[in-house]
Amino acid sequence: MFMAAVAMFSFVACGGGNKSADSAKESAEKVETKSENAASSSNFDAYVKLIEEATPLLEKVANGDMEAIQEYAKIAEKMSEITANLQSELTSNPELMQKYTEVAQKFAEAAARVSGQ
Repeated sequence: MFMAAVAMFSFVACGGGNKSADSAKESAEKVETKSENAASSSNFDAYVKLIEEATPLLEKVANGDMEAIQEYAKIAEKMSEITANLQSELTSNPELMQKYTEVAQKFAEAAARVSGQ
């Protein structure tokens, strides 16, 4: 699990460095994108919920907090499963694809801010 968390975190935001807790909180608030404002599906809603759970863990993962790394790994695994289930919906629904891309981009940006990039 540790390696999965490290791999997922590295994929989302490479690099080192730390930001303050305020920056991480600000990043988490920016990532919180509710699907009710756009195209939606149960898989997409679940994906957004997982993003919202993962975002506050980013700083702790960057700091090497083992408990956070384990939790992040569990969330990353669920995100991967949901993304696989969501693929057919995304290809057939351009609006949903756009919202998915926006949410994923905001999460990547939050991870980059926490890692100092």
